Amino acid sequence: MPAGQSLNLDSQGALTNQGTLQGQSINLTAYGILTNNGQITGGSGASILSGNAIAMNAAGTLQSGGDVTLNSQSDITVDGFTGTLGLNDAECGWQPD
Repeated sequence: MPAGQSLNLDSQGALTNQGTLQGQSINLTAYGILTNNGQITGGSGASILSGNAIAMNAAGTLQSGGDVTLNSQSDITVDGFTGTLGLNDAECGWQPD
């Protein structure tokens, strides 16, 4: 799912990426588990991935030319490739709005 500028996805439950998500900035919010088994590619904008738990599985990749923030209420698991030219920040204890 390519976006010319910002890609924003908000799920009231779990959110699983099996394909390709692409945008200058990427904002993914899941009120369940956020799982990446595909490709997430951000441009120079800031990207924020938030969920009850985050699973960046071995089959998935996260690449960005900007800052990347992972926000989770509990666990953050990174088994796949994660690369960024900007700041890479992970925080537990995130509370949804």
